[in-house]
Amino acid sequence: VDFARTVHDALPWEFKAQQRRVVVGLGETSLAFYRAKNHTDRPIIGVSVYHMIPPEAGLYFNKIQCFCFDEQLLNPNEEVDLP
Repeated sequence: VDFARTVHDALPWEFKAQQRRVVVGLGETSLAFYRAKNHTDRPIIGVSVYHMIPPEAGLYFNKIQCFCFDEQLLNPNEEVDLP
């Protein structure tokens, strides 16, 4: 699994994968992290979305938990690790 990221121009956050790639075998569970930082002096809520390329690959993944399921509130200059 390769990890990528994009941040909308209107969101003044830094957002990056903590690992570039994870090798996961069939039936295995894996954990991955992203780091997010709010570069402003005010709290901001962000929402992540994920997608698979090619889309057919999604048939082989079962997301158990993801920060992308919920809004993320980052306080001014806060930096967090998101599993």
